[in-house]
Amino acid sequence: HHNWFSTLCNARMPSNRYGTVHVYNNYFNCPGNDYIVRGRLFSQTLIENNYYDNVNSAWEYDANTSGEPRIKAVGNVLVNTVTPTGGNDNVFTPPYSYTLDDANSVKANVMAGAGCHL
Repeated sequence: HHNWFSTLCNARMPSNRYGTVHVYNNYFNCPGNDYIVRGRLFSQTLIENNYYDNVNSAWEYDANTSGEPRIKAVGNVLVNTVTPTGGNDNVFTPPYSYTLDDANSVKANVMAGAGCHL
C-alpha cells in the first residue's frame, strides 16, 4: 500500500500465482504499460481504493491459465484508463486490520509521502 508506480514500470505490480495479494491505496501512472495487476494460477487478488492514471489494463486475468484466478476490485479511481472486465469475484478477507484512504485522495497522499524525507 501507498506505493507510486510511474514511468518505465511495465507490468507485474503485482502478478499473482497461487497466493493471496492485497493491493490498496497505490498510485499508478505508467503510460504505455502492458498491465498493472494480473491474476494467475489459483490466485486471489483484492484490489481496493487505488488511483489508476493513464494506464493500460488496471487489472486482468491471465488468459493462458486454466487455474481460475479470482479478482475483486472495489473503490478504485480510473482516469484515462479503460475499465477492465471482471473484478467481481469472491476472494479472501484480509486477516489484519487496515485503513483505506478515499481513492480520490490516494494520488495526492502518495505523492506527498514519496521520496526522501530527512
